[in-house]
Amino acid sequence: MSELTLTVMRLGFLAVLWLFVIVAIQVIRSDLFGTKVNPRPARRGRDAGTPAP
Repeated sequence: MSELTLTVMRLGFLAVLWLFVIVAIQVIRSDLFGTKVNPRPARRGRDAGTPAP
């Protein structure tokens, strides 16, 4: 193979490796921090301050 072909293949392989590293870091971050929790709105049926019987 020509030198240009080998260089392109090496750069492509390096790009795939970096993509794998970035995806692995994102998966680890999502496992550590979890998903964002949105606060639920108050119910309209009864007052929020009174406990249920």
